[in-house]
Parts: sequence; C-alpha cells; structure tokens
Amino acid sequence: MTPNRRSGSDRRSRRDKKSWKGRERRNGEERRSLLRDPDLTIGRLRLIPLFRDLDMRRYSKILSICTKSELKQGDVLCRSGDPADRLFFIINGSLHITFQDGRSLSRVSSREVIGRIGFFLNESHTATVVADSDCIVLNILRDELMRILTADQELWVKILTNLVSQLSDKLKENTDTVRNLNNANSLEIL
Repeated sequence: MTPNRRSGSDRRSRRDKKSWKGRERRNGEERRSLLRDPDLTIGRLRLIPLFRDLDMRRYSKILSICTKSELKQGDVLCRSGDPADRLFFIINGSLHITFQDGRSLSRVSSREVIGRIGFFLNESHTATVVADSDCIVLNILRDELMRILTADQELWVKILTNLVSQLSDKLKENTDTVRNLNNANSLEIL
C-alpha cells in the first residue's frame, strides 16, 4: 500500500461510529444484508404480487428502501390499532393474524403482504400479527415509498395497478364464497 493511501479500516476507524452505524442500519434493522445478495432479494420481491412485472432498475429502487426484520416465534410484528406506517412482506416463515373481532387466520406465509389497506389508506392496523415460527420480514416505511413513487409516476401506476388487481381477485374469491354459502343454505332448506 502506498504511504498516501489509507486502508478502508483506517478510514472507518476515524469516522464517528454513530454516523457510520446510522448509514448501515435504520432503527436497528439490517439493510446491509439485503444488499449483500441483491439478486436473491430482488428474486423474492418479484414473487410478491404488489411488485409484479417491474424492471430491474425499479426493483433496485424498492430494495434500497427495504429493511429486514428477523422475528422469533411468538414475537409481535404489529398490533391492532398501531399506525400502519410500514408495509410488511413475509420472506421466510409464517405469521398468525388475529382480527379485532376475534377471527383469525392460522398461517400466513411467504409472498404475502401484511398491512396493505392501512398502509395505503393511512389508517391503523386492524389485526395483531404474531410470528408462528422464526420469520424474516421485509418492510418499507410509507414516507420512503411515497418519496420514490412521487419521483417515478410509472412505478406508482404499476404498483397501483397491481394493488387493484390483487384486491379485485380477493373480491372475486369472497363473492364466490358468498355464492357457495347461499347455494348450500338453499339446498339445506329444500
């Protein structure tokens, strides 16, 4: 090494540790590990219907604002009534969701998005979400996503289109379920 050039560790040791840590971590959640293998993480983002059919540049933009949380079995991801200022994407593991009225979903697993409606409508969470197993969850803060979306209108339209498509599919499923229940009740009366 030349005398005028310092090593990377020398430069890092002179920096204020708090500011160095602040660039690599946000609120204690690891971002650096997401960037170690962006192809793997982008591959996982592609499986999430909300981010379907984006180009690599846009996947990279979204990845740049993601944080990773690791939950142990029994850890609470969010509680009913908490502000829905984050959108959660299950990467590994499963979650249990309990709604305010006591209904619950026993297992929600990979590729699912938690908190969509509250996130986009700026409302509170309507359910408590607890880890059924050890989990890895990506999350995005609303302010960061909105900053990216306002700068990239085409991305905004694509995500909204994907969201409407997802909600329409869910509505069709619910309509079919109601129709089947009505048919079953009609047969029972006969």
